[in-house]
Order: sequence, then C-alpha cells, then structure tokens
Amino acid sequence: MDLSPLLADPPQGFRVDASSNGYVTIHHRPTGMGCMKAFFVVWIVGWTGFLVGGTFRHGELAVPVAVDIGMAALASFLFSTKRAFCFREDSLIVVTRWLGLEWLRKIDRTQIKSVKQVKDGGQGGDSFPTWGLQVRAPKRIHLIVRQPYPTSLWLGRCVGQWAEVEFQSASVPEKWRGRK
Repeated sequence: MDLSPLLADPPQGFRVDASSNGYVTIHHRPTGMGCMKAFFVVWIVGWTGFLVGGTFRHGELAVPVAVDIGMAALASFLFSTKRAFCFREDSLIVVTRWLGLEWLRKIDRTQIKSVKQVKDGGQGGDSFPTWGLQVRAPKRIHLIVRQPYPTSLWLGRCVGQWAEVEFQSASVPEKWRGRK
C-alpha cells in the first residue's frame, strides 16, 4: 500500500523515514500538551513542598514520597516516551522507548480489523481534551494516548490505509473544524 500521499506532510511531533526496501518508519514524540505539562510541574513542585514541610513535623515519609515518585514517573512517561511505528509488509512493529528501556509489540497486518480514534481526555473533571488511537485486532491495542486531535487523526489514517481497514475518526472538535 502506498502511504506517500499521507506521509508527505506529517504533523508536529512526527518524523518519517522511508528505507530503500520500501519499509516506512514513523517516529513520534509527544507534543502539544503544554497545559498538562504545566499542571504536572505545579503539582509536583507543590506536592514536594508539602512533603518537605510535613516530613519535618510528623516524620512519616513513605506514602507521600511514593506518591511523589509515582507522579514524577507518570509525567516523565507521558512527556518523554518516544515511539516508532515500523510498517512492514506483514506487520506493524511498535517500538516504545522511555528512560533507556525499550518495548516491542508486533501486530500482524491480517489480524487488524479496524483503527479507531478515541477521545481519552477532557470529559468530566478532566480539563485537557486529548485523543488516542486504538487498533482492533484479537485484542484492543492502544497505539498512542493523550495526544492532540491532529496527531491521532494523521497516524490513524496512515495505519488504516496501510492495513487496508476502516479508520474511524472521532467527531471533529470545534477548534479543529476546517483544518486538514
């Protein structure tokens, strides 16, 4: 399947590499989450200040420090994880890299039934609207999560076209109406 029309103009955060053997790799790094980054920075700095003050008074440190470390790890994962989507003839290989660790996931092309863009943030008390991308194979697989609308839209179109399956986009948010 020829992906060249889609790959010609990737959105911010993507880089496309095409090899001489016809394979395509799409590299992704998270972008566009400035409000969420600001929230986590304020949260971690405030919580750490609370811990330091509370530790000296009460001497109980284990649970608050664990929460602090957990929040810092979550923020680090959301903002620094890099993914590579390697499109081969018969499979999509998703490589996830974070802090020197690497995970590989191979998804057989013939097992992909559909690709769906899903809203995964911004409902209820969550004030950061974000979208993810799911592949339905034998199991539901999340390719990306908590990204701006155009990010999951573009990657979803690429995966759907490559796999020759239906791509279901989420309803277009008001902010993005009229954009490509």
